Amino acid sequence: FMTLRTPYVLKGNISKEIIDICKQPIMLRFFAEAYSKEKVPKMDIRRIQIFNKYWDKKLSEKKMEREGRDFLFNLVEIMIQLRKVELGEKILIRNTHINPDSPDTIFSKILSENIIIFKDYDKIMHENKIGFTYEAFFEFVIARRFLSDYTEICEKELLEKFKGMIDDIPSFKNYMG
Repeated sequence: FMTLRTPYVLKGNISKEIIDICKQPIMLRFFAEAYSKEKVPKMDIRRIQIFNKYWDKKLSEKKMEREGRDFLFNLVEIMIQLRKVELGEKILIRNTHINPDSPDTIFSKILSENIIIFKDYDKIMHENKIGFTYEAFFEFVIARRFLSDYTEICEKELLEKFKGMIDDIPSFKNYMG
């Protein structure tokens, strides 16, 4: 924490519980980015609160907000349909019509954060693979997408949709998170 306190301008004392949540370096990075230039919470927080704060901060620019959210929701939808946690670059291009090599696309903007998604060359498939850097954040985006899809329905319908998703877990283990 001390090494990140200065570059991220983290203010305040960090509780033992937050330290426990942030034992993984990537979770620590999410925390530092989410609370950069702000006072860290005095109370204990959960991982979802860190992810929500990070999401709100990083996708808060007007253009990035809608476009970034839509891209990430589309990305998880494709992954869910294909039952994959990584996509080949050709699949991404075919489904999103976004060129991952173009510097001014929403993909490039999100990739430049160096924390949400990755692009890595797969020597076996001879193409770049795209996926979420942290599985817990992937699950968080799935949950946000699910909730955004069903904000207008009653609780009974929401529970039915959720049960359908739960029933689908055996075919895609990443739903389990």
